[in-house]
Amino acid sequence: MSAAVDYVRAGLALVEIPLGSKAPKTSGWQTECRAIRDEAAAAKLNGCNLGIAHLYSRTCCLDFDDYTTAESWLHERGVNAAA
Repeated sequence: MSAAVDYVRAGLALVEIPLGSKAPKTSGWQTECRAIRDEAAAAKLNGCNLGIAHLYSRTCCLDFDDYTTAESWLHERGVNAAA
């Protein structure tokens, strides 16, 4: 079983990212119809990087360049950054 299949089983929608790239290249990759959600399609994603389609996975990603400052700022607002 591949990581892509595991992610789809966990409820995540995926986008294919070519090796050596940091972004999807498929036309319309950000549309709901291009989000990979089924195991059969996920199983075909070999030899590529994977991205999470956050909108369709109901997730988000935070990039902390200064974790200490971000942790403090979020804590003041009732958010546990470590969680």
